[in-house]
Amino acid sequence: MGDIKDNVIADIVSNSKQYCELMHEIHEGIQDGVVNRHKRFFPLKTMTTVNDLIGGFKRGELVIIGGRPSNGKSALMLSIAFDLAAAGYKVHFFSLEMTLKSMGERLYCSNLGIDSQKLYKEEMLGIMQTKQFNERLVTEFSQNQNIRFTLSDSLAKEIDDVIGMLELESDTEIIFIDYIQMIKNFMRNTKESIDEYIKTLREIAIRKNMCVIVGSQINRGGVNDDDKIPGMHELKSTGALEEVADVVMIIHYPHKHDESKPKDQIVLKVAKNRSGPTGILPLLFSPETGKIQDWKNVTAKISRS
Repeated sequence: MGDIKDNVIADIVSNSKQYCELMHEIHEGIQDGVVNRHKRFFPLKTMTTVNDLIGGFKRGELVIIGGRPSNGKSALMLSIAFDLAAAGYKVHFFSLEMTLKSMGERLYCSNLGIDSQKLYKEEMLGIMQTKQFNERLVTEFSQNQNIRFTLSDSLAKEIDDVIGMLELESDTEIIFIDYIQMIKNFMRNTKESIDEYIKTLREIAIRKNMCVIVGSQINRGGVNDDDKIPGMHELKSTGALEEVADVVMIIHYPHKHDESKPKDQIVLKVAKNRSGPTGILPLLFSPETGKIQDWKNVTAKISRS
């Protein structure tokens, strides 16, 4: 009994600091953090209004991007992933839903301004022969030939396979997993084991000093709920997603549920931000090309509560 008491006391002492010592350490850390902010944060290159809201993505954090089916979740994740890679960061995008070909086609349409419905139609040949298209194509390749952006299709992977893939990453700075409910047999696991997997993802982000961004489905709302921006509690299958995550972002496409709403507007809600404000931000969306970008001259509705 005495040994247990001694161990408890030793543990308390080893994990304690005097007030002034702790404040000095925090002060030094803040100074270093400001000077070396670029080493800790990953600001987006073109989606600057998102930066204004969350300050950029951060090393050691688990970020959840949730959305209802066909509301733009994967399109947003690909847009953010490409933007971060174009900003100079090393990015790896794992899709558990799309093949490499599907991801490539999405990026091709989004970055070159091509209507996805025309991609394999005869009129596409005419588009490809125009001077304007070829100039865009040359610019796209020349500007991005050296970006560090890897895409992997990881269809039918078990959760342990996904975690194993993350463990193998060495100098990658940002990992995307789209999306967690597509992991094979994920829904057959107990809630407790799913929660443990979510916690493991955050532990990997911290230990490997990377940002892990995970897509998640939102539970389908009732008849009168689809036109509303979903809340964190509607993240599908586990409470750990909202509890463990450092940042929770939810995407909503009002036009899908109410055709009187603007067709070119998607709403991004930052429902949780452990180190900053939350808020709602409109983004410009092209349903034809799948491109999501800043809505110019618009600021987020920020809440600091």
